[in-house]
Amino acid sequence: GRKDMHVPGGEVGAAARSGHRSETKVGIVHLGVGGFHRAHQALYTQRAMEQFGGGWYICGVGLLPSDAAVRDALRAQDYLYCVLQRGDDRDELTVIASMSEMLLLHEQRELVLQRMASPDVKIVSLTITEKGYRMDPASRTLLASDAVLKHDTEKPEEPESAIGLLALALERRRRAQQPPFTVLSCDNVPLNGALLRAGVLEFGDRCYGDEFVAFVRDKCAFPSTMVDGITPMCSKDDVAHIERKFGIVDRIPTVCERWRQWCIEDAFPPGADRPPWHKLNPHHILPTNNFADSAPTDAAELVEDVAAYENTKICLLNVPHSALAYASWLLDLEFMHEAMSATDGDPLVAVRTYVEQLMALEITPYLRGRSPLDLEKYSASLVRRFAQASTRDSVLRVAQDGSSKYAAQLIPIAKFNVRNGIECGRLAFAVAAWAKHLLGVTDSGASRPISDGRAGELRDVLSRAENGGIEVLVKDEQIFGSADEQALLAPLC
Repeated sequence: GRKDMHVPGGEVGAAARSGHRSETKVGIVHLGVGGFHRAHQALYTQRAMEQFGGGWYICGVGLLPSDAAVRDALRAQDYLYCVLQRGDDRDELTVIASMSEMLLLHEQRELVLQRMASPDVKIVSLTITEKGYRMDPASRTLLASDAVLKHDTEKPEEPESAIGLLALALERRRRAQQPPFTVLSCDNVPLNGALLRAGVLEFGDRCYGDEFVAFVRDKCAFPSTMVDGITPMCSKDDVAHIERKFGIVDRIPTVCERWRQWCIEDAFPPGADRPPWHKLNPHHILPTNNFADSAPTDAAELVEDVAAYENTKICLLNVPHSALAYASWLLDLEFMHEAMSATDGDPLVAVRTYVEQLMALEITPYLRGRSPLDLEKYSASLVRRFAQASTRDSVLRVAQDGSSKYAAQLIPIAKFNVRNGIECGRLAFAVAAWAKHLLGVTDSGASRPISDGRAGELRDVLSRAENGGIEVLVKDEQIFGSADEQALLAPLC
């Protein structure tokens, strides 16, 4: 049965209606079963199976002990859950049935590896956030100081990291003379596929040697991707809204905006089997200048060069989104739309103006000539999306892990601008707002939660700074780079 989830018959997709959950064929293993994956790749995969069939069910893998709560809630519902796509004019609900199971690495490591070794599994995808890569994005090398990677290097048969797990699974496939799976990163990291490939090769070289390196280099594909779709944290109010409006009781729904986009580098091995994500709509290529935020695209895009799309999205969406989050955090705002939807006469208009100017004056010049998109139209669409009240995206959700996000996303823009005489004052403000938030106190003097893996370490550095300045942070190599780059970026602080 469907256990804790009550679903009226007319609401369930074709895959869920079949009732043969025990007979599903897993074709994808996904690492990091967060809200974004459940609202994005799992939704694309369900629609692909509904329209075209195929054994593309997903085995989710939780990498952290804290993922047990997600596993337990999904398992209680036979891995069915709802995606609520919110818009200012209407809501759309979809019941997702593309996930067949969720395993926990720390409890079921061998079973996870068995799934990854199965010839039926063609793709291993990831949404583990920037910090989950445990790499320096600038040099594309593993972090030498990372304790989890040190553990995995010493005990490669007992991996705790995503990179250690991928390397061991690929090594077992090599030993069994099986073809590798395709590794598909779906995180907001520039050239995420290339970064992940470099990390797996470096780790595998240390632990498994030349034959592993040759196997991965010659046979394994790591397509880069660009993913887009704001996915706020689900609240008790959302659960109640779904039950009241749609008659469905769901312990773990996922909420997202109606905009959705997925660009995938067409770099799969020749003849490799993959879900027909790009065929969900006969007009599956999103027009370059079409950014109507009320009409999401149902199909992924296969592109030869995903880097330009990915870089545009990271620079114009993720960087301003983070800057907005830290400014809003300091102003005690609860939701991301509050400042962006402010009207004339409201002091918060200054925040909206700041975000618009950051995009137009400091980020657009960096992208000019290297983006396939109409940057002004794209920026305008993002401002509208940021201001959409129905999304109810939490400031605390977006204001996470700035140390890793800024290192990969903001700092490359700043370096370019300094070298080319382009304004940097608003980028500097974004860094300052993030640094100030690390102290845990808002502009009103209120204490507020922070979530950054390096918060304690960086807060100690700030506490030793003279005159309360943040100049000391520029010496952090993980964020600002080498000594020469630190000198270049000193004006930011």
